[in-house]
Amino acid sequence: MEPRNYTVLYDNGTIEHITNHTNSEIQASHNSQANVGFLYGAFVLVVAITILVINALIMVVYVRFDFLRTQRNYFIINLACADTLTAVAVGATVFLRAFIHEYHKTKIACGIYVFVAYVSLGASMLTIGLATLDRYIAIVHSVSATAS
Repeated sequence: MEPRNYTVLYDNGTIEHITNHTNSEIQASHNSQANVGFLYGAFVLVVAITILVINALIMVVYVRFDFLRTQRNYFIINLACADTLTAVAVGATVFLRAFIHEYHKTKIACGIYVFVAYVSLGASMLTIGLATLDRYIAIVHSVSATAS
């Protein structure tokens, strides 16, 4: 076969100009990238399902037992809810991109995904920070109260 020049637009938005390659060489390169996308999508799906199951268990235990409903445990349940939203938003989008190659987000779907992903990630970070501050205050004030 005669070598040709191609321009390839990859899923991550990068553009590559390929010169002096045959069709079979370009097809082999594209197939290896598709396999990596499939493995990445499967890995993210397994991680998202694991996150969903663990956080669902945390929420069920919290609702089931009344003695766990303390002020300090609000941070844990808030973190579980925020992580669940993150797993749903990111897991679903990566799954669709990896397994349905013709999937194209509309502007509305893209906006909803970005909003949910960033709000839930921000809520997770703020919850971890507030829980850390709460633990710091509890430790410092308990030590100072017993020392005097």
